Amino acid sequence: MDKGVAERLLEVREASGTKQTEMAKRLGVSEQTVRRAETGTHKPGVDYIYAVAKEFGVDAAWIIMGTESPAHEKLEEIRRILDRPTKPSVEVPGSLAPLRQSGRLPSGKEEGSGAGNKSASGGGRK
Repeated sequence: MDKGVAERLLEVREASGTKQTEMAKRLGVSEQTVRRAETGTHKPGVDYIYAVAKEFGVDAAWIIMGTESPAHEKLEEIRRILDRPTKPSVEVPGSLAPLRQSGRLPSGKEEGSGAGNKSASGGGRK
């Protein structure tokens, strides 16, 4: 068995301050199962690994491979992107902000911009 899996299982339990007896009860397995998984004398099944991951809030891919899962990494990248402050990519001379502030142009609508505008008669809108 991969000693890395056993080491990571032990690390999870010790980091949580949980004894083998308590972990066995929380996972619904014998204390012997926990001990064997942590020493590497028994290869834990996928169900056991997922139970540990869920119970202790760690990534199952990390337990198995020692790395975060690609989905987890992608999610973290998305969170970083969404948390960034947004800045306009292009400064437009003659900003419409004064018109919006005066109430003459509703917020979020830039009348007359873009190539696909409909005619004044409604352009087929109902």
